[in-house]
Amino acid sequence: IVKLVPGTLAGIAIGLYVFTLLDSATLAKWLGALVLAYGLYSLWGTFGVSPKAHLPPRIAAALGGFGGGMTGTVVGTMGSVFFAMYFDAIRLGKEQYRATMTAILLTLTVTRGIGYFAVGEFSRDVLIVTAILFPSMLLGIFIGNRFHHGMSELAFRRTVACALTVAGLALLIK
Repeated sequence: IVKLVPGTLAGIAIGLYVFTLLDSATLAKWLGALVLAYGLYSLWGTFGVSPKAHLPPRIAAALGGFGGGMTGTVVGTMGSVFFAMYFDAIRLGKEQYRATMTAILLTLTVTRGIGYFAVGEFSRDVLIVTAILFPSMLLGIFIGNRFHHGMSELAFRRTVACALTVAGLALLIK
């Protein structure tokens, strides 16, 4: 996670600038094309069709952090896609992947939550929606946990690649 911090901070700074230049539709299309391309590349690599090119870990961390920071700032979400791409590039095992992604997302959620609270964005309506969705979230965690423990490393990599591909398509169609 520490390796992601410098790139993430730079990405946030650039993201704030880019946010003022481009409209959200253009940003969504750019992000969709990038995520779709990487998702297909990653999926293709799981079939052994082509040897996977490996980025040096420092470069992968800088790009993953930068993309995650910039995207999270510009779009408000989807930063985890770049962290997923980084984890794939360094071939992080499924157990480590899950724990590290959880730690990153928890940290980002708490940090954003503090920021939203500080600027008065936590209204009664937000808390009501959160309370309504909380049981569904717990059910999703339970179901996801069952799937995660029952799948092989290869199935996990293909699932992540397919999730990236679908996310990219959704952004392009939107």
